[in-house]
Order: sequence, then C-alpha cells, then structure tokens
Amino acid sequence: MVQIIYAQGKLSEKNIDSLLTTLTSIEEGEPKIQIYNKLFIYYSSKDIQKAELFAKDGLALATKLQRDDDIAIGLRNIGKLEVDKGNYDSAIKIYTTALQKSKTIKTKGQILGSFARVYFLLNDYPKSIEYANSSLKMFEIINDKQLQSVTLLSKGNTYIIMGDTENAKIYFQKSKAVLAKDYNPIKEMENKKKDTVNICIIKQKHKGAKSYLKDIKNAIINKNDVAKLKLQVQQSALLVQRKNFNKALEIIEYSFEPIVSSNDTWLTIMLYNIKGDALLQKSKTIRESATKNKLLEESLVNFQEAFLIQKQHKNKTNLADNYEKISEVYEERGNHKQALKNYKSFIKSRDSILNSKINESIRTIESNREIELRDKQIQINSIALKAKEKQKLFLISGLFLLGIIGSLLLYQNKNRKKTNQQLQILNNNLDQANKTKIQVLNILNHDLRSPVSSFIHFIQFQKENPKALDEETKSRIENATLSSAKNLLHAMEDILIWTKDQMENFEPQFKNVKVSTLFNDSKKYFIKDDDILLTFENPDNLEIISDENYLKTIIRNLSGNAIKALASFVPEHNNDHPSVKWKVYQENNKTILSITDNGCGIAEENLKVLFDQKEVVGIQSGLGLHLIRDLAKAINCTIEVQSVLNHGTTFKIII
Repeated sequence: MVQIIYAQGKLSEKNIDSLLTTLTSIEEGEPKIQIYNKLFIYYSSKDIQKAELFAKDGLALATKLQRDDDIAIGLRNIGKLEVDKGNYDSAIKIYTTALQKSKTIKTKGQILGSFARVYFLLNDYPKSIEYANSSLKMFEIINDKQLQSVTLLSKGNTYIIMGDTENAKIYFQKSKAVLAKDYNPIKEMENKKKDTVNICIIKQKHKGAKSYLKDIKNAIINKNDVAKLKLQVQQSALLVQRKNFNKALEIIEYSFEPIVSSNDTWLTIMLYNIKGDALLQKSKTIRESATKNKLLEESLVNFQEAFLIQKQHKNKTNLADNYEKISEVYEERGNHKQALKNYKSFIKSRDSILNSKINESIRTIESNREIELRDKQIQINSIALKAKEKQKLFLISGLFLLGIIGSLLLYQNKNRKKTNQQLQILNNNLDQANKTKIQVLNILNHDLRSPVSSFIHFIQFQKENPKALDEETKSRIENATLSSAKNLLHAMEDILIWTKDQMENFEPQFKNVKVSTLFNDSKKYFIKDDDILLTFENPDNLEIISDENYLKTIIRNLSGNAIKALASFVPEHNNDHPSVKWKVYQENNKTILSITDNGCGIAEENLKVLFDQKEVVGIQSGLGLHLIRDLAKAINCTIEVQSVLNHGTTFKIII
C-alpha cells in the first residue's frame, strides 16, 4: 500500500489548451514529438485512452523521422501503459527495445528507472534495486539532481515494502541531500509528511499518520480522476489503521466502481486488500455470531479477489501480506486447516523477501566498495588539479590586468557616447525652440498686425478729420474697430494657450468627461450671440475619456470661428436663419463631436493649417486653427472637415 515514485516530467494544466492548439498547426519535427510526450504524461493519470493515443502518435512520428532517442522515449511511454494494464512481460520486452534505441544518457537512465518499477511490481526487489542503481549512475553522470532525488526516493519506498524502515530513512535523507542547494521549506514539509506516513504504515504508528490524514482530505478536494482515487484509497488505509472502519468502508464504497473500471491493476489490488482488512478488523469488534461471520465471509471474498488479480497479472507485491490476511480470516472462522495452509504460504513468501534483502545487502557492500574507489580517484584528481592551479594563477593574473585596462577603455568610451548624446539632445531642443519662435512670430505678424493697423488708421483719421465723417459712417467704423478689438483679444488669448501648450511638461490629464459639461461651457461663453441660433444635441448623455480643458478650448475655437463666419456672411437664401449646431454620437466604436454652420464655407487652401505645421493662414484667425490642430494632436484626436463655399462647414472631432 505504498506508492512507488519514479522519474516523470510534470506539466501544468494551464498549458494543455495551448499545446492541443499548437499540435494542429505545428509542422512535423522534434517540437511536435515533444508535445505528444507532454500530453501523454498529462493524460496518463487522467484518461488512459487519450494517453495511449498520444503515445502512439508520438512514437509513429519519431519512427517516421528516424529519431532514435525519441523512438526510445515513445516506446517507454507504451511500456508504461502496459505496466498499468498489468502486462509486465510485454512491458519488459518494450523497455528492452527502448534501451537499445536510446542515445542520450538521460534517456537511458529513465528507461532503466522504468525497469526498476516493473521488477518492483513483480516483487523481484534485488533486480528492482539493481536497475535503480544503474539509473542513478546515469543521472549522476549528467548531474541531474532532480532525477537523482526521485530515484533515491524510489529506492526508499522499495525498502519500506521489504520492511526495512532504517534503510528507507537513509534513502529518503539522501534524496533530500541531493537537492540541498535547491532547498524549499514547503516541499521539505510535504516530503517529510510523506516519509513519515509511509514508515508509520509499516510500524503501525497511528499518531504519526494523523496530521497527514487531514492533508489527504484537503488534497482530494483539488484532485481529479485517477489522482483523486489514489488519495481516497490511501485515506481509507489510514482510517483502517486508526480503527475508524465505518468511515473507511464508506470511502471505499464511494471509490469502488470508478477504481475497478479504471483498469489500474495496482490501485484495484490495493482497494480489495484495504476493504478486506477493514471488514476483518471490524469483525473482531463484534460479538454477535451471524454479523461477525458475514463480515468475515465478505472480507475473505475481497482478499481472494486481490489474490486472483495478483496471480493473473504476475504481481507479487504484498503477496506475503495477502497470504497472512487470508490465514487470519480462516483462523477467525475456526477453519484451522485452511489457516495453516495459507500461513505456510505466507512464511514461504516472506522468506523469499528476506532472501532478497540478504542479496541486496551484498550488493550494498559492493556498492560501498565502488563508492570508496571512486572517492579515492576523486582525491587523486584533486591533487592533480592543485598542481595545475599554480600554473593557471599567472595566466589569471594577466587576464585580470587586461580586464581592468579593457574596462577603463570601455568606461571612457561610454562616457564619451553619453556626452555626445546629451549634446545632440540639446541641439535638437535648440532647433525646436528656434522653429517655435519663428512660428510664433509668423502668427503674431499675421493675426495681430491687421487689427492693430485698423486701430491706428481709425484713430489717426478721426484726429486729423474729426468732422469729415457723418454719424452713420462713424458708427460703422466704430463697430468695425470694436470687432477688430474683440478679434485681437481673442487672438491674444489663443496665443497664451497655444504658447503654454508648446512649453515642456505641459501634458494633458485624461479622465471621464461628460459631453454635457463641454456643451454647457460653450453655451455660457457665447450667450450674447442672440442673432445666431446655437444648438447642442446629446440625446444619449455620452461620456468620453480625454482632457476636459483641451476639449473645451477646441470647442470654443470652433464655435467662435463658426459664429464669426456667420456674422460676416449674408447670402440671399440664408441670411434670415444663421445657425450653428453641435452634436455628439458614436460610430464604429468611436465618439464623434461635430459642429455644423451654414455660413460662407472655407476655401481649400485655407484648411492647410490643419495638416501642415508650416502653414499659418486661417479663416479670420490663423492661430485658431493652429491651436485646434495642436491641442487635438496632444489628446490623440483626429480633426476632419467638410466645407462647401457659400453653403457652410462641418468640423468633426473623432475620439
């Protein structure tokens, strides 16, 4: 009832879907073979039919590509399935072929480990340990600590079956010592619990297994398929030892049908033996004759069923215990003849195990001798290495000096490159500053000169000829001058905002913005324009993620441009209904803010400012379109425009 551990790779369940998807698209080659092998390992403990399918496909591809080492691994997978079915002779033949095909030391070691497992199940412990030792040597050659640890742990479990708990402890400790550099406290605790419970099963120390019983219950929750069934069987075995027979039988009945139908020979034998033992021990606590005999009869049926399966599959593991338990059942029933017969079989089987133990002791002495010889050879090699160390010392010193010189040169070169990069950055910043300065001067020349010139002309004319103007003309010129003053103020505000945008570290702040907030801001800003109908449509109360201040500035400028266009445009068919309409809607997973006016439209050449950094022309304020362009770019918006002369213009802000 002790689970033997043998070398096998691990695969996370998270990667299964990815591997299955990759399998359908990847070309035939070594990577595809590796995927077949990983899927086999995963399904070998969950779905035997799928595991067999992947094992055969992997072997077929390896054979087609004539990759001997992959063929060996594929044969080892097929052999493992034969072992699970109880076909040990067939498995040995397959492993023999696999060993002949194997090319790498690691693969040879893994196949030798598979031999060790087969002979363990056949109760041939000397051969099992012999193959385990051969496997261990392979893993020592390639210095694979993980596989060394697993092999040593497997030997420890073999000694547990033989009843030699002292040697079992030694090999458990060796297994941990191999991984001493990779010490993991959590794994150490788990392994310690496993070692303790295995030894306690042999020595019948129930207290030592108590805490592990709780761990098994917790583990069952997170396990599936065969792995879960194995834990349930182990749980029931511990419950029998703690004399909780009813609970053990309850778990056995729950697991019975799935285990028997799983075709797992080893697990099925364990199940029958544990159930038989639970019934036998329970019968000893009952005095009523009929109930006691019924329990003993059912116990005998289970032990005999386990015995038949072991005979059928040539599985000699725990055969001695089986004879002893059957003898004990007959003794309880008063059938002393059958009890004696089975007890003799128990003695014979036990003696066979003891002889195996003696043979292994001889091999252990020989192995210790080999270890001593190897240690002496290591000492000789160590002396030779010390002699060579002195010769290497001068060479290392020279290399060290060269390394220092090289490091100094590299350091100097690195500093020079860093200085050059900083100078290049400063040059680029200076060039950009010059371009910005030229751009500002162009804008100032274009957008501020005209209104200031108008002021000067009007004031100078009024000063020189104050009586030359009639009231109507004077009123018209005053209105024009006032309009120019407003435009000048608007342009100056735009310059301040645009110049701030050009400053370093002036970054937008993105957050959720209600479109209704943006529209309300424009309503307040243009409340005095009573002659022009200004409307806002936001039926869905949309929200967007952007910088609120940037968007407000863009919307104000577009609204102001539209109102200015309408104020200066009086076509015959539309002069009575000047209007500006804002609306927001979603299209193709994007939010679009659009403004439409029925003014004079914009000539195509005047729209270049939106797409060309060097252009400064505009409708009435070239700076306005500069500002719109730069702010939209800063918040990752796209500006689109459609304009028809004498019919109006539509701007779209696409977010």
